[in-house]
Amino acid sequence: MKNTISSGKRFAFYILIALIVLYLASGIHSIGQTQAGVQQRFGRIINPNVKPGIHYALPWPIDKVDKVSVKIVQRILIDDFSSRLEKNSTSYVFREMTGLTPYCISGDNNIVNMICAVQYTVSDTVDYLFRIKANERLLRDVISNSIIRCLAALGVDEILTYGKRGIENTLKTEAQKKLDSLNCGLMISFVELRDVRPPATVQGAFDDVINAKIDKRKIVSQAQSRRNEQLPQANATATRMIEKAKTYKLQKILAAHGETQRFSKQLEAYQKMKKVTKKRLYFEFIKQIFPEIEKVYIVDKEGNQNPAKIKIFSGI
Repeated sequence: MKNTISSGKRFAFYILIALIVLYLASGIHSIGQTQAGVQQRFGRIINPNVKPGIHYALPWPIDKVDKVSVKIVQRILIDDFSSRLEKNSTSYVFREMTGLTPYCISGDNNIVNMICAVQYTVSDTVDYLFRIKANERLLRDVISNSIIRCLAALGVDEILTYGKRGIENTLKTEAQKKLDSLNCGLMISFVELRDVRPPATVQGAFDDVINAKIDKRKIVSQAQSRRNEQLPQANATATRMIEKAKTYKLQKILAAHGETQRFSKQLEAYQKMKKVTKKRLYFEFIKQIFPEIEKVYIVDKEGNQNPAKIKIFSGI
């Protein structure tokens, strides 16, 4: 009996030793490559950033290590202003509770439905774990609030067409400022507007307006292309006409100066020798005009008799 009791005590001792070893070994833990750990001792943080790898911490309830994925990009879909009615979506739940379709109002009092996709990462593990509960719910509310504020300052045409990129940048900037002020440990990496559209009942009218604006821009672009094509040709034609006119002007001026000088010389000669100059001018005129005359009629002074008809050939 004594041997049995002694053996039982030794066995119980070994069991106790094994349990103590297992308890102490339970403090061995590993942190993944995409994770960061926060080590607490009796609720007080002693290591806010446990690096990836194998580590040891005192077993529970002394130490506790929380693991957070910090290098994995997480994604959330903001469908609070969507008209889709998929089950478990925020818009579906709102529709079931109120009987209304959710929407957002633009700055010119038009209704817009949209879905927004947000990608984010954990930037501070301590803030993420202990500052605020339900971080994803907080992120959803912050983005929704930013959407309402941003769209309220814009017209519906800008929202539906060329303003999407600016809206995405504004949402990212404003939402990140709000998250930083709340110290929630989240960082937004990307914001994308999806399925931005007017309500289905007026979709056709909006499509017509957008198509008309597209056609307008197309026509204006074609007109500008035509203008850019024709303007150089017109400028070249105008330049040629101007140069031709300048040449004609110069020719006429030079000819006028020549005539003026010739007349001045004739006048000077006439004033010196009137009779001789007068006869010379008369003979020059006759010499110039006679070759062009085909018939010459000579009549007497009284004009009573039939004139004699004399044909004068050119060159006589």
